[in-house]
Amino acid sequence: MNNIDYLIDSFTDYMKNYLLLSEKTIVAYSKDLSQFSDFLTIYDPTVKIDNIDHITIRHFIAHLLEDGLSRISVERKVSALKAFFKFLKRKGLINTNPSAFISFRRGERTLPTVIKTHNEAEKLVETPLKDEYYIARRIKNPKMGAIKVRDMCMMRLMYGLGLRSSEVVGLDIEDVNRGDFIHIKHGKGGKARIVPKGEKTTKALYRYMEVRGELASNETPALFVNIRGNRITTRMIRYIVANYVKRAGLSGVTPHTFRHSFATRLYEAGVDIREIQELLGHSNINTTNIYTHISLRDIREKYDKAHPHSRLNINYEEE
Repeated sequence: MNNIDYLIDSFTDYMKNYLLLSEKTIVAYSKDLSQFSDFLTIYDPTVKIDNIDHITIRHFIAHLLEDGLSRISVERKVSALKAFFKFLKRKGLINTNPSAFISFRRGERTLPTVIKTHNEAEKLVETPLKDEYYIARRIKNPKMGAIKVRDMCMMRLMYGLGLRSSEVVGLDIEDVNRGDFIHIKHGKGGKARIVPKGEKTTKALYRYMEVRGELASNETPALFVNIRGNRITTRMIRYIVANYVKRAGLSGVTPHTFRHSFATRLYEAGVDIREIQELLGHSNINTTNIYTHISLRDIREKYDKAHPHSRLNINYEEE
């Protein structure tokens, strides 16, 4: 009746033009659905789109697990199928949604990594301005001074405002020239939001804008640019952060660790979880709730180290 590959292409267009999902999510979902289409050619080459049932989907899940795919990856593929069949049902191309009662969870969610203390985070953010390696290179290349101020400013935005690296990349000059707020136009899923700058972020931006002209002209809309004056990339940010993490004597810190650390510091300071949700741009409060678990984990670790009742190997004498 219907060609599933044609329908996948239609759904891809729908994700781009109506759901406004990120390019990364669209590519991932499209690959997941193409893998499901390939599975169908082996499982039942004659199957029609309106004949696919929940048993077929369960066989697909079993096939993925037998191939050794991680449960995290399988969970994403199930999400792609759910979104796809929901789209087909809405368009009237199928009578029933075979994925409606499919539930797959990867098990206990791994808590994200955070920078342990605020002082450690500040040390890392300020590393570019104290790094003798770059000071030495500046003698050979005057642009290195502007670059290290840029690097400090980018890390300040990720830690001070909880921005994703993709959001830092997407910033234009006009987005930060809005008084006390920054306009995030390219949030996850196309969701825009505004976030307050804060004093340290404002100073970092001001310092960077003073030297940005050494890297690019104001005719270039991108806020953060590379040494050739082009918009910086998320790949470059990962490389930059990894370099400074090593120089600061830390480990396990990625660009997204700054965001996790930002949210955790706010929660520890008593900020309402709903307000944190707004600042992070989360659509679902359950995503934000992970930071309550991080805080509880840290409290438990401190308790285990500090309180005598946690040390079961200590012998107490009766009075």
